[in-house]
Amino acid sequence: MSFPVLLGHGRRLWTEMPDRTVWKLTEATTYGDGVLLTILERAR
Repeated sequence: MSFPVLLGHGRRLWTEMPDRTVWKLTEATTYGDGVLLTILERAR
């Protein structure tokens, strides 16, 4: 489960990561009043 966070100006929390992977959104469903379930798969 993820909780979105909006960050403004300031120092970076993480350094650059050269080993990033690409992900693809495969499903998104909304439940109730704004609960969003997202399912992602690693892109090939």
